Amino acid sequence: MVEIKICGITCREDVQILNSLQIDYAGFVFAEGSKRTISPERCRDIISEISPRIKLVALFVNGTDNQIGTTLEQVDFDYLQLHGDEDVKKIEHVNRLFGKPIIKAVGVSNTFDNEQVTDYFGIVDKLLLDSIPMAKNQLPGGNGVSFNWELLRNTKIPIPWMLAGGLNHKNIDSALSLLSPSCVDVSSGVEVCPGKKSAEKVSLFVKRVRSRNNGS
Repeated sequence: MVEIKICGITCREDVQILNSLQIDYAGFVFAEGSKRTISPERCRDIISEISPRIKLVALFVNGTDNQIGTTLEQVDFDYLQLHGDEDVKKIEHVNRLFGKPIIKAVGVSNTFDNEQVTDYFGIVDKLLLDSIPMAKNQLPGGNGVSFNWELLRNTKIPIPWMLAGGLNHKNIDSALSLLSPSCVDVSSGVEVCPGKKSAEKVSLFVKRVRSRNNGS
């Protein structure tokens, strides 16, 4: 069963879409420079009516202890997503300090080798494989660009992993015909504009994923 994560939630309307479709994970971005950045206070406000079955994910890019701690004071997130250059030492530190399950994002370009992720086995709860930004000034994630999924066709990852990077309702069938992630993560592919989700696009994406889950 492939779960679904919708990332870059910024408003109550987005939350209503997630509730109506019973999405598995809601991602909130706490990274400066992102068009989907939200403040901890604003996040606390808009999730007041979110379904309790939806797991909350806080995304940081090389976040400081203070930034993560301040955010958790406002919202008791279920997961911390580390989407920067965090190494094993940093991840272990964050886990010890905050006691939250960790999702670690790893960028994939034109090659992929298990050596890129083996250090994280036993350290993180989930891996997230995403495309590397094409431009140096882009933040990792949310850029609407896919990587070559063929690179992962025969890869065996012994912990739950999530597929991200340029996914949308038009290409998700192709992705899932090649790969078997535990979860798919989408942001820009279901938006009207950066930071505002489209109810229609989210619904179409969810329909395609769940039709595959049901074998249709």
